[in-house]
Amino acid sequence: MNAGQVIEIVELTPAPAVVLPRKVRLEVLGDEIGASIRRVEAAVTAAQVPVAGVPFVRYLTLGPDAEVEIGVPLSGSHSVPSLRSTLLPGGPAASIWQERPSSGLSEVFADLEAWIDRHGEPAGAPWESYWTSPDADVARTQIVWPVRLR
Repeated sequence: MNAGQVIEIVELTPAPAVVLPRKVRLEVLGDEIGASIRRVEAAVTAAQVPVAGVPFVRYLTLGPDAEVEIGVPLSGSHSVPSLRSTLLPGGPAASIWQERPSSGLSEVFADLEAWIDRHGEPAGAPWESYWTSPDADVARTQIVWPVRLR
């Protein structure tokens, strides 16, 4: 883990969200995230649905072909045409804040996964919330990974 990075336990509140499911080659994931966030935001704006947080990418599987959900949390349960409704889970999660070039994601996930293995086990798919544009040279993100602690 890089110096200055702190993994902490946070308590998540369940949050309704809408997502655009994608299966994408890992080498083009960064481009897909930016384009998909713009599509999600446009659909939510057109549906006049209140957003309750920043865009996120939930990583269902990683590998040469990543399965992800790109979405936004909502203020209450709403339906948005062309997007799938989901729920971001509540409960304990390991969390880490990052300011990094987008190319450093795999190292951060490896560090977080190793930490979780020492302290418990994963309790769901991790997601990354974008506090800056995913297209920024240096992205500010928060990664959370639901966990069951020992």
